[in-house]
Amino acid sequence: MVAPIFFFTVFSTVNGGLFLFARNSIEHAADIGMTTFAADGPTADSSSPLAGDNLAFSRMDAAGLTTTFLANITSVTLTKVSQSGAPISTCALGGGPGSHVCSETYDVDNGNVLPGQDYWPPASRNATTSGGAPDYAQLTVNYKYSSFGFNWSIATTVTNNFRLEPQE
Repeated sequence: MVAPIFFFTVFSTVNGGLFLFARNSIEHAADIGMTTFAADGPTADSSSPLAGDNLAFSRMDAAGLTTTFLANITSVTLTKVSQSGAPISTCALGGGPGSHVCSETYDVDNGNVLPGQDYWPPASRNATTSGGAPDYAQLTVNYKYSSFGFNWSIATTVTNNFRLEPQE
């Protein structure tokens, strides 16, 4: 009679701990990615195989972006935002003015931009303070946590806002 309550409590506690571990791992990786995008992303050496955004993803992977077996990263998006955090929709598509949000959505497996989602390439990001203010960005990691021992999952997001910093 007590066994179902005991096992439910044990599995719930384990799931809570695993969820917090997954969330902390992904938040830490997003913090590392945010720092890299802010400091190195737009100005990294283009001759390097880890230039620009690939460098950020390499560091995010090393920091534990995909280390938990119960959390599945569904997308990582870098979006141009205003200083207040509102998305900016003035990016050009095909050489003309656009009305879509300036963003890049990435394939987490190898850091490549998913087809059709390259609306804010590294070369167009402003990290200088001369001639205007630097760009602000938002890094969003969407993931799905699948429970251990139960048949349910949670879709959640980690979001970081930051300013691109000029490098000297």
